[in-house]
Amino acid sequence: MNKFETFINSKYKMEVIGYPGYLIYPDGRVSSKRWSDRYLKGRLNKHGYLQFNLRVDNKGSNKDIHRLVASHYIPNPDNKPQVDHINRIRTDNRVENLRWVTLSENQLNTGIRKDNKTGVKNIVIHCQGSYVYNKTIRGVIHRKIFKTLEDAIAYKNQYEST
Repeated sequence: MNKFETFINSKYKMEVIGYPGYLIYPDGRVSSKRWSDRYLKGRLNKHGYLQFNLRVDNKGSNKDIHRLVASHYIPNPDNKPQVDHINRIRTDNRVENLRWVTLSENQLNTGIRKDNKTGVKNIVIHCQGSYVYNKTIRGVIHRKIFKTLEDAIAYKNQYEST
């Protein structure tokens, strides 16, 4: 275990930057210094991310916990703007599940859309019973139509491996 892993896996808590009355932990818990034996209960925002309302000088501000954990515990030398949940569970805010990413890196870590009936990411059923591979890469749409799902999957696997 390296020095960084030891640091992260410890019960190390930090004061929340800009909010001196609160402590943050590497596993995503937040507590008030006033009641350090109790953890704050967050709420889900409309996108499914856990938030806390932190107050300073009688002014409250909603903060996404995954961004707080990342900014306190994960180095960001490339100044990447987004925080990705590696396992795609938006309420799992443990430091080992988070990473700094660009928008395009974040979009690569998505699951299959709920309305996808093929069960394969980026392949959908076309209205004439054919299959369409459809993926946007750096603003360019890559689209190809196939007669069978197997052909579409083979193309997807070959195309995305290059």
